[in-house]
Amino acid sequence: MKKRGEYSKTLLIKRKLQIYLRGQEFVPIKELVTKMNVTRKTIYLLIKELKNDNIPVLKKRSKEVAYKIEDDNATLLPEFSENDVKIINSELLKSKNIPQDLSNKLLKLIIYNFKDTTALSIILINIKKALKAKTQIQIGEYHSREALLKNIYLTPVHLDEKNLKVFCYVKDKKITKAFNLERMFDVYPTEIKAETYPKWVERNHKFDLFGFHDTGKVIDVKLKLTIFATSLLTRQFPIMEKYLTLESKPIHHYILTIQVFDIQPIARFITGLLNEIEVLESQEAKKLIKEYIQKRVLNDYIKKLK
Repeated sequence: MKKRGEYSKTLLIKRKLQIYLRGQEFVPIKELVTKMNVTRKTIYLLIKELKNDNIPVLKKRSKEVAYKIEDDNATLLPEFSENDVKIINSELLKSKNIPQDLSNKLLKLIIYNFKDTTALSIILINIKKALKAKTQIQIGEYHSREALLKNIYLTPVHLDEKNLKVFCYVKDKKITKAFNLERMFDVYPTEIKAETYPKWVERNHKFDLFGFHDTGKVIDVKLKLTIFATSLLTRQFPIMEKYLTLESKPIHHYILTIQVFDIQPIARFITGLLNEIEVLESQEAKKLIKEYIQKRVLNDYIKKLK
């Protein structure tokens, strides 16, 4: 039997796979293995699970096996309406007859088994409750790119316009950081009072394209990307398309010109595609990216070799 954390991680990968296969041509299994960072065996098992959930996954054989999802409106189980979810969530939270642990288990059952939009709506409802009550939220699990965070308490400050990210005040760093709702599991409002934060946090909701808060420092970044790197970037961040310019000499490539408040996300992207991306500007960006690769990549990897 899978442990709770393992189940959450598998569900997250399964959700990512389902999203990745939507609205595309057939995707080779080799690309899925790389994108999901799992083995071929895991991909086969997840594809089987998606089919068992009545999701129309199509298979094609050419040089290698490839998959795609035919219907973008596929659901994991018979769907509850948003109003159904709101009623269930509201009644569970205010009920005095249902023990808290049982209430939490029932909410988890909804989150883990209903379709993505429904699961996210529950998380969204609970975050909005905390924002209104000015209390902290408890996140049972948060799957960041670097690590799995468990049982963290945060002070929500602001939801983005598309309700895809919640910006929370990080007291020790005195910044507001973005957290993706799709990476969250087991999110509940608490009765813990929100941490006190500076007035500028409420007053200023400026964020860069990666969701990092404006701390008063703007970094100009200009990159030269191959077609392959551009495809990966726009697939992960569709908003980047408007900041790209196609150039055809000496070969076809794209120029990305953006401003960021934190170098980490773009540095992480470059690290995985060193032969596909050239940093053109600025000198500050080059310096920060170099420092990131040295400290966060090379040094960490060298330590693992010892």
